[in-house]
Amino acid sequence: MNRRKLRRTVISRLQEEADPRHWTADEINSYLDEGQREFNKIARQVRTRIEYAVGLYGNLFPAPTNALSIVSATYWDGNDEILLKIKSRDYLDHAYGSNWQDDIGTDPRILYEALVQEIPFIGIRDYISLYPIPNVTPITLDQEDLSAELGTAGVLVWQDDSGTYGIPVGVLDEDVYGLDGGTYGMIVGIYSPASTDELLKIESVKNTKDTTSDGDEPEIRETNHMAIVNYALHRCFGREGDQQNLIQASRYRSRFNEEARVNKGQPIVEERKSVEPWRL
Repeated sequence: MNRRKLRRTVISRLQEEADPRHWTADEINSYLDEGQREFNKIARQVRTRIEYAVGLYGNLFPAPTNALSIVSATYWDGNDEILLKIKSRDYLDHAYGSNWQDDIGTDPRILYEALVQEIPFIGIRDYISLYPIPNVTPITLDQEDLSAELGTAGVLVWQDDSGTYGIPVGVLDEDVYGLDGGTYGMIVGIYSPASTDELLKIESVKNTKDTTSDGDEPEIRETNHMAIVNYALHRCFGREGDQQNLIQASRYRSRFNEEARVNKGQPIVEERKSVEPWRL
């Protein structure tokens, strides 16, 4: 159901027990959006699976954006897929000693949060790394002419005072050619990355998007849309504050919690290759 139908369902339910004019359309819309966010926190339904070419990133991978949490991480070494443990830097300090960041190995075993870095165009970003450092030969980049045809896939490479950077470009467009070299540094060219065997695959729970118009639909499964209706009813009755309405609010919250709990572990996964920038 789209937002208009969901809101009308909420109003219809309110009419059975209260005067729906107590709540504005904007209030109900915000409760529906909040309900979807809360549902996904519990059910962990809307997810993204990102694939990184290890040879392009070394051991500094941009953390998934708009993510609530990382659910799983695997490392493909060209022959086998290795399930990685997700640990903290403190855990590594205690388990492997003070020099663990220098350890190099053929098969990483642990994924951890790396230091925050600042990247041109993007700003400050969180990064993740592998332990031990994967022993992988960096991917070579074959240079192409900067005047490559629009629609070419590759890597836009530029230089500034702090180093040389690249960003994958799925489809080149006029915005790429319109970059101001004086602002962003010297553009070097368009490169095509070679193939790679080693891959890091990250699955994370997404922060769901709020609706912006009545035609928008929630990202969670349509079969679960009544859960966020129940959440909106919980918020509507809870706002009133008197005992009878609080009892109603609690009843609708219990229904919401139960549906979110039952649907835990039934994800909707969006798969994509990483299109985040990296330092070369």
